Amino acid sequence: STYASILSVIRDKGYVDLVNKYFKPNELGFLVNDLLVENFPNILNVDFTADLETDLDHIEAGETEYIKFLTKFYGPFAKKLESAKTDMLSIKGVGVATDLSCPECEKPLNIKIGKNGTFLSCSMYPECTFSSNYTRDEKGKVHPVEISYEIAEGRTCPKCSKSMMVRHGRYGEFLACSGYPECKHTESVNSSDNKGQSTGVKCPEEDCTGEIMERKSRRGKTFFGCSRFPDCTFALWDKPIAKKCPQCDANFIVEKTTKKEGTFLKCMTKGCGFKG
Repeated sequence: STYASILSVIRDKGYVDLVNKYFKPNELGFLVNDLLVENFPNILNVDFTADLETDLDHIEAGETEYIKFLTKFYGPFAKKLESAKTDMLSIKGVGVATDLSCPECEKPLNIKIGKNGTFLSCSMYPECTFSSNYTRDEKGKVHPVEISYEIAEGRTCPKCSKSMMVRHGRYGEFLACSGYPECKHTESVNSSDNKGQSTGVKCPEEDCTGEIMERKSRRGKTFFGCSRFPDCTFALWDKPIAKKCPQCDANFIVEKTTKKEGTFLKCMTKGCGFKG
């Protein structure tokens, strides 16, 4: 009875996929499992289950008092649980450590979760901006997806005059100097005379001189990002309108569309509440 319940739960939670009538752990399942094993090593192991069966037999036979057994277990477990609430790594923030090294700075690579799913990111970010997609083999080992860099025709680095190369990061393609790491200049693929369609809205990030451009994601979905990418990673899905908010005087508002309310204007400033 518990077996059927467990299978139902791990599928409903999205930890596994049903492939050809077999359960296959997906990326979320791998990550959650790694975090639990790291933070609760005494519980998530085969010996714990075997020992628990023996302890329950002793309780049933009257050889062990269940109150003493529960107290012995729950004391350390409660401490681990409280510690995990604050110390367990955030997949979106720090990420989950791997045994891989960054090919650019040789520091460890971590698995993180972004808007487009999971990816490998250098643990030294933002000092090192290396990121990459990855795959897993049947044993769960992580393998970075190797990407061959190509020269961006007609584009040279404004700092050292070397050729610019097309590279791939977690937000899509960008240009980087081929002289890296001696020269770390980067710029958006949409910079220079390939800017795409401008929205006329200046980037709201502090000290950023870029403007918000209409761009396409790797999956072909329209989004709006700073022209200074990857130096500035500001992005949003709603279309920005070059019009000040009549309520809080913010530099721009956005155009949103929902099935329930249709298309309307809204201010992004937290606590403003303008909608029109």
